[in-house]
Amino acid sequence: MKPIKLLICLSLLANNFIFSQGIFKTAQDFRSSTYFIKASSPNDFKVYPHRIFNSSKIKVKNGDSTYALLKADIYGYQDNKHSYRFYLGEQYTILNPTESILIYSKTIFAGPKGNIPTEVYFFSKAESSKILPLTIQNLKSEFQSQGDFYDLIDLHFKDDVDLLKYDSLRKMYFLNYLNQKSKKLLTPHTQNFID
Repeated sequence: MKPIKLLICLSLLANNFIFSQGIFKTAQDFRSSTYFIKASSPNDFKVYPHRIFNSSKIKVKNGDSTYALLKADIYGYQDNKHSYRFYLGEQYTILNPTESILIYSKTIFAGPKGNIPTEVYFFSKAESSKILPLTIQNLKSEFQSQGDFYDLIDLHFKDDVDLLKYDSLRKMYFLNYLNQKSKKLLTPHTQNFID
């Protein structure tokens, strides 16, 4: 009997995790997982961001209801796979929604005919901050007042691609790990925390 109860509990937890879908009105809503429009069911929620026509609106289908929302009036949304943010009319995929420095990806089409998909990466200092290309120079510019972190960027990242290193032990981007560690006060008696 106990294994069945455990299986039911695990199933309910999994369904609640998957069911977390909806529209975020503000950055604060995103951080607290508070939905402006919450999915009525996992299979009846769909967002149409109209990326091809570069529309200023999105269409949201939620059960029997359909909404047309201005991208400028909402922060973003979460479907059953990813979280997304709208910034200056563009949609960005949030790669690390639980971390402090958010990292985003966006597919752009390059090449002479604009037919070669390329993944480009961005970041924001916080969930409500401006989105900038993920480069060492941009990070140092945004965090120049945070001296220890500024120095750690130089110490650990040789080029922009290094900024995407993921720390599988801590289950976070290494960039965010260094940022967390730099915020802790270092005293002469503190052990070196850098690996």
